[in-house]
Amino acid sequence: MPVKQMVNNYELLKRLEKSEDFKLMLKRGMIPVTVISQKIYYEKYKSYCKKLKKGKAVIETSIYFKVSVRTIQYAIKNMESE
Repeated sequence: MPVKQMVNNYELLKRLEKSEDFKLMLKRGMIPVTVISQKIYYEKYKSYCKKLKKGKAVIETSIYFKVSVRTIQYAIKNMESE
């Protein structure tokens, strides 16, 4: 039996978004809107990481979205977990 490679939540969510049923699942509440928000925060954080250190990228992302640093840290943790 082949071993499947572990993917983080962000990669899994990106794959799921390509599904035809994604919007339907979102409308029915099967996928919480907060997960989509975390994905958006994570994408912005990753774009800041290209030019800033991680700590500064977290702060800049929180300023951009007008949310707490802790909210961004939680989104990063959630998106990077397997």
